[in-house]
Amino acid sequence: MPTLDPTVTFNDINSFDVSAGTDLLRTSGFDIPGLGFADYRLGSTSDPAAPETTYSTNTQNGRPVYFAEASISVTQVGAVGDGSTDDTAAFDAAMAVAALLGKAVYVPATNDFYLLSGEIEVPANIRVHGDGWLSRVKQTEREKNIFTLNDGCIVEGLHLEGDGLQIAVCFAKNVGIYADGVNNIRIENNFIQKCECSNIQIRNCNNVSIRGNVLFGVNWGGESAEFTAAAADVCVYSNIAGARFIDSAGYGIYITARAREVAVLENRIQGSALADIRVLNAANTTDLGWLDIANNWVRRADPNAAMIDIDFEQGTYRSRVRGNMLIGYNISGSSASSNAGIRTTRNVLGFENVFSIEITDNQIESCYFGVVHENYLQPGRHFSDYVVDRNTFKDLHTGVCLASQLADTIVPLEGNIFINVSNKVSGLLLGAPSAGVIARRDGDNIEVYDRITAPATGSPYVAGDRVVNQSGAVGQPKGWTYTTGSTWQSWGNL
Repeated sequence: MPTLDPTVTFNDINSFDVSAGTDLLRTSGFDIPGLGFADYRLGSTSDPAAPETTYSTNTQNGRPVYFAEASISVTQVGAVGDGSTDDTAAFDAAMAVAALLGKAVYVPATNDFYLLSGEIEVPANIRVHGDGWLSRVKQTEREKNIFTLNDGCIVEGLHLEGDGLQIAVCFAKNVGIYADGVNNIRIENNFIQKCECSNIQIRNCNNVSIRGNVLFGVNWGGESAEFTAAAADVCVYSNIAGARFIDSAGYGIYITARAREVAVLENRIQGSALADIRVLNAANTTDLGWLDIANNWVRRADPNAAMIDIDFEQGTYRSRVRGNMLIGYNISGSSASSNAGIRTTRNVLGFENVFSIEITDNQIESCYFGVVHENYLQPGRHFSDYVVDRNTFKDLHTGVCLASQLADTIVPLEGNIFINVSNKVSGLLLGAPSAGVIARRDGDNIEVYDRITAPATGSPYVAGDRVVNQSGAVGQPKGWTYTTGSTWQSWGNL
């Protein structure tokens, strides 16, 4: 392969005549000599003379020069990675060249860090990749993100760090990887730590994949990963999968404000100061929902927050929490509802447009409550709205605890296993105005067996639902069956 003079860079190629017998060419650097060679393929003079996005440049005698590498390395445009040189300009140059040529950007391993003092905007449809742990990039400015993504971007195999300083205010701009209002992005197999606000923050985006990352040590009160959307937008079709979230000073994963169709799958989360997985809808909206929180492993380091904490506010569509392994701090810790494996709540009183939630096939251990449902169940809702089935509750004070505004709200439990649990079910919690009613399923109907001594009125029963009399008084009916005429028919005697 012919090599140009060592002082020649890519930018000098158009001053050379290259003979027809030379098809490959190597320069000593893209922009600065000696900082990384680059290989080029030369076309014939019969090719179009004007460079297109697939060309790098033309030789002086009109031969188009193609960038032969799959990626442009940041070192080819001047990045040093010695832990003292500011490499912001080189990263910006690499992004510009990649956008021009339609190539990826490569961040090679380094013995120290590539230091940045500015935010790096990744152009649309550009892949930024590295060699894993040793491809280290550090943001030195407290109010700057590391990477901001555009449509179609991929970031993978990098080690990203924030400035590592704890501060009293969580800046909106101290994020490892940030995206707002873009679509079709992937963030995979990165190690990200020491960012003040979030390691990853996704706002108003669609079709986002976050897989296989390790997110460690958000310093202040931010989130390791956040999905959210503004009032006029919806964040949909996204997943967080196969990642590790370690020692966040805030939430592990935060899904909020009109995020929809987000899957949180097969992650490992531990050491979060606040809830490990937090879902919070915006008031008076009906966009958050169709969430799938499944097969995650979570371990608490204290009893001060629920492992999965879902606040529905006033509009949440069907969501599922299934197959998770949730290990609490200990059973003797706080008796507050926050010391729970799964807590579902709402903050706003009044009518709620909550369609349903299914909590199934989870294993919950070593906390005060297994599942807490606090001030959510709308009076008059039928059992299909809230499902707690086939879970295993182990080493707990209370397995399932629920509270609602009226005592006749119905919640069925089916196929749950209780091991070393002091109270399997409880209907009262923390001074709630009244308790929900726990039931079991019977095909398409329910059988109410909890604290009932007479048929309820005004409840959303359907024909075939049964109420078992819990009074124990001899001579009273064993129970009642709801009929098609909206009346109760007694059966048997105690």
